[in-house]
Amino acid sequence: MGEAVRCLSLSEHEEALRAALGALARGLGVPWAYARGLALPGPVWASLEGEGFPLEALDGLVGGLSSPLVLERAPGGLGGLLALPLAGGGVLAFADRRPRRWSPEEQGYLRVAGALLWGFKEGWRAEELWRHLELLFKLGWGLSAELDGPGVFRYCVEAIAETFGYNLVSIYLKEGDELVLQHQVGYAEWLERVPIGSGVMARCVRSGKPMLVEDAAQDPDFIYPMPGILSEVAVPLRVDGKTIGVLNVESTARRLGPADLELLKLVGRAVGLFLERDLAVRRLVSSQAENARLLQKTQAQARRLGLLYALSRGLLSVQSSEEATRLFVEELHSSFGYGLVAVYYLEGKVLVARHHRGYYLNYARIPLGQGVTSRCYLSGHSILLQNPTQDPDFLVVNERVCSALFVPIRVRGEVVGTVNVEEDKRLLDGADLELVEAATALLQATLERLQTLNSLAQSEQRFRTLVEHLPLGVLLFDPGTLEIRYANPKMHELLGVKELRGVSMAQLWTGDNTHHVLARVERLRRGEPGLPWMEQPLHKADGGLLEAETTGLALPQEGLILSIVRDISERKAAERRMEFLAFHDPLTGLLNRAGLVRQAGALLRPGGSATLLYIDLNETKMVNDAYGHPAGDELIRQVAERLRGLPVAALVARVGGDEFVLLLEGQPPPEELGRMLRVALEAPFWVADRELHITLSVGAACYPEHGKDLSELMRTADVAMYQAKRGGRLWLGYTPELDQGLRSRLEALQRLRGALKKKQIQPYFQPIVELRSGVRWGLEALARWVGEGLPPDLFIPLAEEAGLVHQIDRLVLCQALRLTASREERLTLNLSPRSLLDENLLRWLERVLGQWGFPAHRLWLEVTESVLMDNPVQVRARLGALKEMGLNIALDDFGSGYSSLSYLSELPIDLIKIDRRFTAGIGKSQRSEAILRSVVALAQNLGLLCLAEGVERPEQRAWLQEVGCALGQGYLFGPPQALE
Repeated sequence: MGEAVRCLSLSEHEEALRAALGALARGLGVPWAYARGLALPGPVWASLEGEGFPLEALDGLVGGLSSPLVLERAPGGLGGLLALPLAGGGVLAFADRRPRRWSPEEQGYLRVAGALLWGFKEGWRAEELWRHLELLFKLGWGLSAELDGPGVFRYCVEAIAETFGYNLVSIYLKEGDELVLQHQVGYAEWLERVPIGSGVMARCVRSGKPMLVEDAAQDPDFIYPMPGILSEVAVPLRVDGKTIGVLNVESTARRLGPADLELLKLVGRAVGLFLERDLAVRRLVSSQAENARLLQKTQAQARRLGLLYALSRGLLSVQSSEEATRLFVEELHSSFGYGLVAVYYLEGKVLVARHHRGYYLNYARIPLGQGVTSRCYLSGHSILLQNPTQDPDFLVVNERVCSALFVPIRVRGEVVGTVNVEEDKRLLDGADLELVEAATALLQATLERLQTLNSLAQSEQRFRTLVEHLPLGVLLFDPGTLEIRYANPKMHELLGVKELRGVSMAQLWTGDNTHHVLARVERLRRGEPGLPWMEQPLHKADGGLLEAETTGLALPQEGLILSIVRDISERKAAERRMEFLAFHDPLTGLLNRAGLVRQAGALLRPGGSATLLYIDLNETKMVNDAYGHPAGDELIRQVAERLRGLPVAALVARVGGDEFVLLLEGQPPPEELGRMLRVALEAPFWVADRELHITLSVGAACYPEHGKDLSELMRTADVAMYQAKRGGRLWLGYTPELDQGLRSRLEALQRLRGALKKKQIQPYFQPIVELRSGVRWGLEALARWVGEGLPPDLFIPLAEEAGLVHQIDRLVLCQALRLTASREERLTLNLSPRSLLDENLLRWLERVLGQWGFPAHRLWLEVTESVLMDNPVQVRARLGALKEMGLNIALDDFGSGYSSLSYLSELPIDLIKIDRRFTAGIGKSQRSEAILRSVVALAQNLGLLCLAEGVERPEQRAWLQEVGCALGQGYLFGPPQALE
């Protein structure tokens, strides 16, 4: 950083340019390269064939060239010719002796080569800029390999000192009222702790702003850790939008200036971004209860890094500032997901919008001094506004905008424009500001690159630097001997080895895929340009296997093969987990219904015999009601463990909430099976700090007598189990007479049909309360069968099975609207999937709302997860139509399934109802409390109301109120009852 800029002499410039032309010609595979107008009085050329350069022919063909020239056969004794005009009247050309068709890739190569050579007009200034940018990316990639806190600080400090030439570098973190040293380089004497109220570093941390002290002797806050310090730069380190420490650089050799400040601000952002990731990882390890939230944060950080990496890759390929601006805006809008994005550049005294997305109307020109955009430009500081329409300077184009941020664009330290991001659907926060600032830093680097491109002489080193810090493994090897000629650091890290050069590729391959890999190598040797990705495990130094994917590319000029390796260990682990969950119950680890179907064929084979036991636990509902669902889950797990340990070879599956199936080969005597189950399950279970005894109902069916396949066998065993439960028996074998028990269900169905005709299905209302104030927020209408009817947990499933739930929905909703129309209260009601997707629903709702004079905005319709999963496209359209009518949408029993999160951002949901089993875990289960806390935070971040079901104890209400849950419902506030 402190070295003087040295300009090239004319002869040095010509020699450097000639060397660059030769390198470009070799890269393109042609004998001749020619350039004119690159800060030299005459043409410069390079010939890879010694004498005989066709100077006169090329002068005649490309002199005064104004547009690209692509010729398969050029006149004057030349073959193929490819030429490009450069700015300022210059030209770059490549020629071949033989006729040649130029591919689009080769023409693109010409444009890149022209842009690179133009950097020669900037001399060593461009060279110095690119060194800084490349070494900054090197710092970022190096940090990405460190996972422990001390390692990150040590690497940061030492890399900054080594990379940028600073002689005094340190990092301090805020701990209480002090700044505590984490690591330092260069100090003979240093301060381990600094009070938060003293010194330039403390001032930086308190204000959250970078500090430049050019003359330390003139700053009264400056603290001398050692004599001779001239100057200081302090940059805040931010994690989760908060300042947690400071990167401090001091100098005894020279005075630091604004250029150092700008560079170290970029370094500080990179360090802060990776410290944030490091903090997320350490939190994930330290607390199992916070696993879900930390995983989400880690994924968000990974997504941010991925978005920034993709943006940086895209910006590397642009050829103009207009293209860079357009790509930047499009990426922030489409990939980053920001709704309204615009980039303004100063032209004269007006800020002009070069490109924008998401606005139906926008200010294309803003006079300097007007609007928050001008405030950002003039101050040079980023601005984050909540409720920006309340700011008198904010230029409103969309009344719904609820949040906005503005980031200045700097080129070589000078503000040249701003990035504007606005949202009308969610609040932007500090994380968004840091992400946009990081993206803007990439845009700034691109604009600077486009102003002063690096010389071609540095291209090879630049490529090597990139490869050295890629997050992928890279290998170069000889296709004949398979000897490795080069491996980047990531490859060494993946395999856990110090050196791979000279090692044979065959030592890395596993024996079962060596033949296939050699065939791929042979394909590359025969001229195939590249290979698709293929899963290829590799041997590691510790004897294990790296689960990896590889691809290959032939480099014919070097006679080598480039192999790229990416680690897919996490993906494969996730696939194995998904495969397991597809066929196993996540609570118990037993087979689920799908897993049972997949494995049952081995036992239910022609000519064989088998016994299927259908087991139902009788007390689980009582356990759930008495001690909460976590206790019920624990009971299920312990039962599963005992069934898994039965002294008999059997398939054991959990096929329902408290239902299990055992499938055994052969037909053992019933009394033997009954004794086996009794012995396994009669001992008490220890659940919720108490002993519990349970009883079973078991139905048995034999193959092939009672069923020719698994489905029929389970049906007959289920019938036997149902009759055993009704009769209070442990065991009952299936007989055809048991099917008569189905008649009772038919009779109940007939009674239900009669109850519907007599309107005996009526709404009962349970209050919904604002937890903080205790004020009743609304009522939920619940279907009840009055008189001598069945309870809802019996008649609702029966109605769903018989297709009557649609009638119940309409009957209950119509009566509820009639009873509450005059009460000026909100009304919620669960709508079955069939009713929701009924094509006449909208017209019917419009009619009954008008009939009873019930305002649409007071009605909240609840939908369950199952309908979201089964019919996502239809549901999205239907919910949108309901919202247009003015109705509100609630997601019922949130968290009871697996898909809720994926739909929260896609569907017009206003309220989420937390399933009662999580509420029941308050004060009993840290896991349930962590999930509840995350759900409430998620609802708040998405601007949704959150309602907890099953609130039955005052301490539950207090806990929910503390974490910010707005609404509650349960017996604590009142049971469902008819309106007076």
